[in-house]
Amino acid sequence: MIELTAVRTDGWRRPIEGADPTTIATVAPGTDPALIGEGSEGSALGSGSLASLPKQDPTLPPGYYPLKTLGEPVILTSHVTKNYSIVGRSEPVRALIDIDLSPDSEFYPIRKGEFVMLRGPSGGGKTSLLNVLGTLDRPSSGRVEILGDVITSASPDNFLSALRLRKIGFVFQTFNLLANLSAKENVALPMSLLGKLNAKERDERAKKLLDMVGLRDRVEHLPSELSGGEQQRVAIARALANDPPLLLLDEPTGDLDTRHTIRIMDLLMRLNREHGTTLLMVTHHPDLECYADRVLFVRDGELVMQAVNRHQRCLDEVAYGRYVAERERKAGQPQGRG
Repeated sequence: MIELTAVRTDGWRRPIEGADPTTIATVAPGTDPALIGEGSEGSALGSGSLASLPKQDPTLPPGYYPLKTLGEPVILTSHVTKNYSIVGRSEPVRALIDIDLSPDSEFYPIRKGEFVMLRGPSGGGKTSLLNVLGTLDRPSSGRVEILGDVITSASPDNFLSALRLRKIGFVFQTFNLLANLSAKENVALPMSLLGKLNAKERDERAKKLLDMVGLRDRVEHLPSELSGGEQQRVAIARALANDPPLLLLDEPTGDLDTRHTIRIMDLLMRLNREHGTTLLMVTHHPDLECYADRVLFVRDGELVMQAVNRHQRCLDEVAYGRYVAERERKAGQPQGRG
C-alpha cells in the first residue's frame, strides 16, 4: 500500500535516500484514494477520547495527517545479535545479526513520537527483534538503549522487569488477558504491580483508560464476554496502565477481522498522534503500512531496508472492507475473526 521511490524486483524496498530522522517527509503518498478517508464509522468505538479518528488537517486529502516533528531517540542499538541454542544442534540459531539503530547507521534510532512497523517474512526475525527491544529477551552481544537505560547480555532479570513495568507497554496478538478477571481488573493489574497508586486510584484510572478506548460499558465484563476487537482494546488499555512512553505490539490485529483491524489501527493512530506515544509494531499486513511513519524490513535476522511515509494515513473502514471482501472472494479464502 506504500508507493516508494524505488522497488527491487524481488519486492523488497530500497533504502530511502536522504531520510530526515526528525521530520517524516520522504515518500510520496501512494495508497488508493478509495481506501482512505475520514473513517465513516470511526466513532463506533464509543464515546471515549480515543474512540474516533485523530484530528485531521482540512488542507490535506481525507485520511492524511500532517507532518510531525519527532523528539529525542528513545530506542538505540549497537551491533545487536541474538543466538539460540537448540538441543541436538551443534551450531546456534542466529535469530538477529548486527542490528544497528544508531545515528551513524542507515537505520537511524527510533525517536520519541515515531510510529515504526517491523515487516518481513515469517521466521525472519521480527518478533525476536521486538522481544530484545522490549527487554523480554537479552541480546547475545551488542547493546540496546531504551529511554536512557542500557541493556546487554549481562543485564539482571530484576532490572529488566522493573524497566518493563515502568517504561514499556506490551500488546500481543492473543490478547493475554486473565480469564477470571474483569476488563477493569485486567487493566488495573500492572498498576498493582508498580505499587504507586492506592486501590481507589487504580480503579478510577482503569475505568478512565477503558473509557478512553471506547469500552465504558464493558468495565465489569470478563474476557469471554467480549469480542476479539474488544479484548484487544482491553489489552491496549492495560498496556497503557502505567503511562509508558513506549508501546510495543506483536501482530495486534492478527486475530481480528477487517472491521476490528481498522478500528484498532485508528485507535493506535490516535494514541500516537494525540498522546505522543512511541509505537513499535510487528505486522505481516502490508495494507497497514500507511499508518506508520517508518517501516523497517527484517529478513534472515537482519535489517535490510526501510521506507518512510510522507504522511501517516488511515484506511476507510467501509471502502477497505469492500476491497478486502472482493480480494477474498477472488482468492476464495476469508480473513481473520472478530
